[in-house]
Amino acid sequence: MAQRALSKSKTYDWITLSVFFSLLVIGWFMVFSTLYDEQNPYAFLDIKTPIGAQTTWVVLSVFVFISALTIDWKFWNALAFPIYGFLMLLLVLVLFLGKEINGAKAWFSFGFFSFQPAEWAKFGTTIAVASYLSFFKTTIMDFKVILLSIALFLAPALLILLQPDFGSAIVYTSFLFCCTGEA
Repeated sequence: MAQRALSKSKTYDWITLSVFFSLLVIGWFMVFSTLYDEQNPYAFLDIKTPIGAQTTWVVLSVFVFISALTIDWKFWNALAFPIYGFLMLLLVLVLFLGKEINGAKAWFSFGFFSFQPAEWAKFGTTIAVASYLSFFKTTIMDFKVILLSIALFLAPALLILLQPDFGSAIVYTSFLFCCTGEA
């Protein structure tokens, strides 16, 4: 059992993991330094403060990252298109039921909690395209493959542009550059 765990740990890309955690810590300290209040030095422990909320998201992101890292890729492969479809549905629903913030009707608000489906759609789109490419064992140089990959990226991007949330839509442009290999 220990040998299996040891062999699995060797497959991780330690450089990427180090970069992820370094950026996470540096980013959190940058936010902390701008929001630090001498009157309340432990504000980062209070979820009602901006730095407390940021701390909560950092802890949650570490949990999600480690969970995603340890879950077998076959799980993500099997759920890629259901997740993609669900997130596309949320992107359509937010156009009608979403709350407008800063001129973009891009948020669902549930009292003290709100979330932006466009952020989750980036994840769903990425795993859907990865699943598509791995399932058909295709090469990215095939024109049909590129066209379908672009369509998978454009569908959420166009829905996000309707909100209008240009910042999130720009991320899909970078996805297209990565997908086509053109910069």
